[in-house]
Amino acid sequence: MGTFSAINRRRFLKKSLTGGLGIATVSGGLLSIPKTISANDKVVIGVMGLGERDCFLIEEFLKFPEVEIAYVCDTDTRRYKDGIEAAKTQKKKPQAVQDFRIMLDDKNVDALIIGAGSHWGPLATIMSCQAGKDVYVEKPFSHDIYEGRKAVEAARKYQRVVQVGSQNRSGEYIKDAIENIRSGILGEVHFVRVLNMLNDKRGVPGPYPECPIPPEFDYDMWCGPAPKRAYNPNKTAPGVWRNFWDYSGSDSESIHQLDIARWVIGKDYPRSVYSVGRVSFPEHVADLPDTMSTIYDYDDLTLSFDLTWWTPTMIKTPWPTRNSDNFPHWPTNGTRIEIYGSNGIMMLGRHGGGWQIWGPKGELVSSQYGRMPVPEHIRNFLDCMKTRNKPNADVETGHISQAIVHMAYISYRLGNRNLVVDAASETFINDDEANGYLKRPDNGRDPWKIPDNV
Repeated sequence: MGTFSAINRRRFLKKSLTGGLGIATVSGGLLSIPKTISANDKVVIGVMGLGERDCFLIEEFLKFPEVEIAYVCDTDTRRYKDGIEAAKTQKKKPQAVQDFRIMLDDKNVDALIIGAGSHWGPLATIMSCQAGKDVYVEKPFSHDIYEGRKAVEAARKYQRVVQVGSQNRSGEYIKDAIENIRSGILGEVHFVRVLNMLNDKRGVPGPYPECPIPPEFDYDMWCGPAPKRAYNPNKTAPGVWRNFWDYSGSDSESIHQLDIARWVIGKDYPRSVYSVGRVSFPEHVADLPDTMSTIYDYDDLTLSFDLTWWTPTMIKTPWPTRNSDNFPHWPTNGTRIEIYGSNGIMMLGRHGGGWQIWGPKGELVSSQYGRMPVPEHIRNFLDCMKTRNKPNADVETGHISQAIVHMAYISYRLGNRNLVVDAASETFINDDEANGYLKRPDNGRDPWKIPDNV
C-alpha cells in the first residue's frame, strides 16, 4: 500500500468519496503533531461502527464529562439513528458519516472508538495512528496474527495510546485475585482451565445466494481487507460475519477468559498449541467449530481451553450478578477460569462475578465479589490520553492474547495438529502450512491491504 503526503490527503479523500477507491495514509515524516490534551480539555471522539456494542460504548463514554462524541460512522446509513440516539445525553448532535476517513481528516478529533469487526480492527487502528488519533478498539481485535502485530507497530511508531476493549484488565477484583495467587495461597500452580461453554446458534443455514445490496449499505467498504463475496445478509453482513473465516480468525468470546488466564500465569506465548475440535451440529452452519478443546504447553504449566456453543446449561455470568455482592453458580458458569494449585483451587469470573478459593479439605479460604469494570476501563483510556502512559489493555497485551486464540483455531483448521511456537517471530516452527494462516493472502484485498511498513 502506498503512502500519501499530508498535502494530498484531503484531495484524495474527496476523490475517494465521490466514486474513486483508495486508502489514505500519511508518511511518518509529514504527520502533523497531534494536539496535547490537558486534564481539563474536552476529549473529542469519533465512533467507527454502530452496532449494539458500539452504541453501548457511546453511552458509557458520555458518562464522563470531558467526552464529546463528534462523529458516528457506519457503512450502513440506516444505523445512523442508533448512534445519534446513543449520544442523546450530549447537547451537540454528532455528525453521521459513512466513510470513517472523514473522522481521520478532522484535526479536532482526538480518538476513535473502533467496533467495526475483527476484519477491520487492525487496519482502522493503523490508519488512526497514522492520522495522529488515539484508539479504543473492541475485541475480537484482529483477523490474524500478522494484522495484530502491524497494529502494535503503528501504535509504537506514532506514539499513540491504543486500548483494546478487554475490560477485565481494569478489574480491581481480578488484580486482587492475581495478588492472592502470587502470594502463594494456592501453593504451586501448574494447571489453569479456561471455559467458553455457551448455547448459541452458530450461523443461519445456507445456501447463501447473492442478494441485492441495500442502497444504504456501502458493501465494498464494509468488506475492507476481507474478500468481497456475494452479498447475503445471512453471511456477509454486520453481526453474522463472526461465524466465517473470511472475517473472523477466531471466536469473539474466548479472548476475555484467555486474556485473564494469561494475566494470571504471567506469560505470553506457549511452547506449543494443540486443539481437537469439530462441528457437531452442522445444521447451525458456521466455519468455526462449535466444539473444541485446546492445550497450551507453557513448559511448567498447562493451560487448557474448552469451548462449546450448544450447551444450554452453561451460561455467562448474569448481568445482575456482575454488579452485585453475589457469586455465580460456578458449576453452570460457562465463562469461568479455574486455577489449580497444590494447596487449593480458585474459581474466577470474567466481567464481574468475583472469585472464591477453596482449600485442600474443601473449606472456603477466601473470596471477593466483583464488578463489571467498563467505567474503570474507559477512565483508564481517557487518563492515558492525557498522561501518555500505556493503558491497562495496551495494544500489545491485547494482540498477544488474541494471537493465542488464533493459534488454537489454526491448529483446528489443520486437522487438529500440534503446533510448535516461535515466540520471537510469532510463527510456527518448521510448519509452512500453519504459517500460511498467519496473514491474509497478499495482505488482503485492494485497496484495503495491510501495509508491511506502517
